[in-house]
Amino acid sequence: MGQTWAGGTQRVVLTAVAVLAMATGMSTAAAGASPPAGRATAPAPVAFTPDWSQRVTGSAISTSSPVVVANGTKPFVVTGDVGGNLRAFDLASGTPVGGWGNVRAGYEIRAPLSSDGASVFVPVAQDGPNRVPQFKKFNAKGQQVWNTNPGTRYPAPGVGFLLAGMSLANSGGWKAIGPSSGQSFYGFNAANGAQQWSFLNADSTMATAALADVAGLGSPQVITSNDRSEHTSGRRVVGFLRVVTLSGRQLCSASQMATGTAYANEGYNNSSPVVMEVRGKPLIVLGSTGPRQSGSGDNQLLGYNANCTPRWTSAPLAGRIQASPALADVMGKGAPQIVQLVAMSDGGQQYPRVYVIDPATGKTLVDTGTRLRQYAAQIIYPPGTSVVTADVDGDGAQDMIVPASRMLVISGRTHQVLSTFAIPGAIQNTPVVTELPGKGLRVTVAGYSGSGGWISSFTSTQGRLGKNAWTRFANSSRLTGVQGTVNG
Repeated sequence: MGQTWAGGTQRVVLTAVAVLAMATGMSTAAAGASPPAGRATAPAPVAFTPDWSQRVTGSAISTSSPVVVANGTKPFVVTGDVGGNLRAFDLASGTPVGGWGNVRAGYEIRAPLSSDGASVFVPVAQDGPNRVPQFKKFNAKGQQVWNTNPGTRYPAPGVGFLLAGMSLANSGGWKAIGPSSGQSFYGFNAANGAQQWSFLNADSTMATAALADVAGLGSPQVITSNDRSEHTSGRRVVGFLRVVTLSGRQLCSASQMATGTAYANEGYNNSSPVVMEVRGKPLIVLGSTGPRQSGSGDNQLLGYNANCTPRWTSAPLAGRIQASPALADVMGKGAPQIVQLVAMSDGGQQYPRVYVIDPATGKTLVDTGTRLRQYAAQIIYPPGTSVVTADVDGDGAQDMIVPASRMLVISGRTHQVLSTFAIPGAIQNTPVVTELPGKGLRVTVAGYSGSGGWISSFTSTQGRLGKNAWTRFANSSRLTGVQGTVNG
């Protein structure tokens, strides 16, 4: 890989794109499970080549997933870094967008960004359990439109940051849902930033809310997942699922019981819930990071009905479920499956392990096991790192794009690696996949190298987003968390 530098711009030129085809498919985990539908032969290689790359700032881009702003006919991509900076680049050329050359949100940006198509919504800071965080909105020119609480003090670096993004809904006007690392989550008027309601939660909400009309009320509900600590010991002893109206009224909740001491060692309930329709009924899916939250094991995917009653519990997965599940038809069956990424330790490195789960039963259909071990790297897979999908090889099924030491493109039907492409550093968030105007796909990735941030874009000359796609974290720039149509 060669690199040339000019005026702060990093151009990455791959002398070759490594194309790997595994000799066999991934293991089918459930005894008696049917093999994936589709071809038995190895899929054709698919090449992604570098298009543009930019060095962003002197601060790392960490867990904040970038967002594409439609901006009429001139889409651009925005990134946020741990130094509190925002930068925007033309999606097609990588040219810096005017007005975004020196935009500071003011504090660490670790949450995914969201967009209504014209503006960017940024969760910034939380300095106490009972204070409204600073959620900010910027217009397409990089100008701040509003700040929900200008009086919020910025805490010490690494303290009080927000991990959950702002979900957006257009229902009687634009609404924005703001989770916090304090004890409440909030509903805002997205036009002017006015707080419309707050809901006193049990503890920090580190998972982005899903928005879907699971109750059939004619407007979306807010589906959240969070943690709760014992007041006496501080141990995290239970997780919560809640369904709340867009006006802040709770419809139902469910407790996910856990053993306190072990759960405290596992971490927060960070997996953002996602929503789909299965057999004519809404299904809410989220991951647990604590042991025995439901069923007999730990690190399980949990399926709930719209009234917060349990529907199924998966078998324990091999790693902590922190990232949001993806919903995509990777097996080419005409309806989505659940795709879950977990991290596996390999000495001082980690490699991805990908599961495909049956949304009707919670049973494992595919498990990549140790097959991706060769792509281990000295990175971590935090809550912001989800699998994204597109029909890369054009066979009608969604293929999976997975961050590792290189970006991996894995066939949905055969589970073989279609291709890999090198990136200029490490990635700890979810890339963005968009379709090119003619034919082909663009994958835009943001990350860090040393203490600096970068954003790079790669293109293929084939492939489409296809049907039942999961094109980015929570499926859209609004972070709604919904796949397809949900029939309440």
